[in-house]
Amino acid sequence: MRAPASRLALIITLLFLAGGALVVVLAVVVLVRDGRDDAAWAAVLLGAGVAAWGLWFHQLTDEEHTPAGAEPQAARNRVGTVAMVAVLAGGAYWTVRGPLDRTVAESLLVTAIVLGLWALNRGLDARIRRRRAASEVD
Repeated sequence: MRAPASRLALIITLLFLAGGALVVVLAVVVLVRDGRDDAAWAAVLLGAGVAAWGLWFHQLTDEEHTPAGAEPQAARNRVGTVAMVAVLAGGAYWTVRGPLDRTVAESLLVTAIVLGLWALNRGLDARIRRRRAASEVD
């Protein structure tokens, strides 16, 4: 990977990588004490997703420097999608299960609703883009 073109992009990338790593380390410390802590497992997922998002953001900044066809755009989109699913799932589950002290069933329901709304939003955005592209071609 090449370095981001701007300092701001580099700072954002490093903040998300460091923040994600910190969340994972703190969650692992809790898991060493009690491996059955659901909120800590969700925090591991959340931290990994935040770090993955940082790497995905870094790839976006390199896009203009990458030769055409070097890396398919679909692969970059998958990395971003996986990162966001991890962040949303881990964050939703951790918030509902940990601080709000809800049951696993309630936590899974809220997580499913959050991910469902996010998927609906992505689907609608894609449909709008396709309609705009079709109207521009006509």
